[in-house]
Amino acid sequence: MKKRLSILLLFISTCLFSQYTETINSNRPGTTQGAFSVGKNVLQFELGISRNSAFIDELDYSEIYNNLKIRYGDILENLEFFVNVDAVSKNLNNLNNSNWKSFDFNIKYLFYDPFKNQKWYKENIYSWKANYRFRIVQLIPAISFSIGLKINNTDYTRNFSKPNMLKYFLFDKKINNKLIAAGINNNYGKIILTNDELLQGVFNVITQNHLSAKWVLVNNFGIVFFGNKFFNQYQYSTTLTHNFNNPKISSFLEYTNFFNKFYSSNQYKVGLAFLLNKNLQLDFHSAFNNSISSNNMYFGGGVSFRIDKHDDTNNLINLQLREQIKKNRIEKKTNNKELRRINKTKKTKRKKFIIF
Repeated sequence: MKKRLSILLLFISTCLFSQYTETINSNRPGTTQGAFSVGKNVLQFELGISRNSAFIDELDYSEIYNNLKIRYGDILENLEFFVNVDAVSKNLNNLNNSNWKSFDFNIKYLFYDPFKNQKWYKENIYSWKANYRFRIVQLIPAISFSIGLKINNTDYTRNFSKPNMLKYFLFDKKINNKLIAAGINNNYGKIILTNDELLQGVFNVITQNHLSAKWVLVNNFGIVFFGNKFFNQYQYSTTLTHNFNNPKISSFLEYTNFFNKFYSSNQYKVGLAFLLNKNLQLDFHSAFNNSISSNNMYFGGGVSFRIDKHDDTNNLINLQLREQIKKNRIEKKTNNKELRRINKTKKTKRKKFIIF
């Protein structure tokens, strides 16, 4: 019984005081961020690679996209610091260019966590059905905010302005207009001459719903701030994740929309994730991108792993202290109520004695 109670306390403490999970919690293979952090003293790496190709008139374009995200939980359980590095290798009509594209530093804070409400999410050790049934409260999402600073490699965009590549953009008005309309990665045509700012601000609102034990819905609402408001980019993404009966395999569907006054792009992504052990995950995905003037297919994969130094000892102690404080408060309230009842009874008897 004591063993069962200790396991239950550990489970509750993990849900109520921590963002930490027993198995790795990766944002891959989607681009949508989850609301919860990796947990205090957990260092996590998420690495991915994908390839896409497009053909616009006589332009034969392909791209290999590399992404590395490093996440670390520190100070608070609901606080996460993460950096994101993008590098791209591009081929345009057999003209190649490879370089890092951007680097951004972000802070994510969990503002509201519905799982802290014990009445809503208390574990029932006697009923599997009670734990896995759908409840209205599951429509109440966890809410996080993230802010960041993005550093762009201006040399990366300007490399495409070399004379041997510039001819594709400046001397063919038809192609130039198509590329501007498509806004492929914000680095082509006239965009090169105007959208090569070194620094950009990033802000995101993140919501996450655990609809059931097998379904999770995550939404991101974000904006990238440019020095020129004309280029401010807005983005929305939503991801629906499903866990199979085999807990080591999950699938996801994702929709992402990027837009500003200049262009709009929609991306549809589907993929699978495989949990090799509690600290290691592999993933594979394919995506279809639809913009104003081009359609692109993406294929890729990635790996996520973590160095887990998380310690729940303090959380468990805090849980026990909270439970004891709550118990003492209830006992005090009960005793005060009983004391008032006794005093009321004495006062009533005293009145009767005076009357007689």
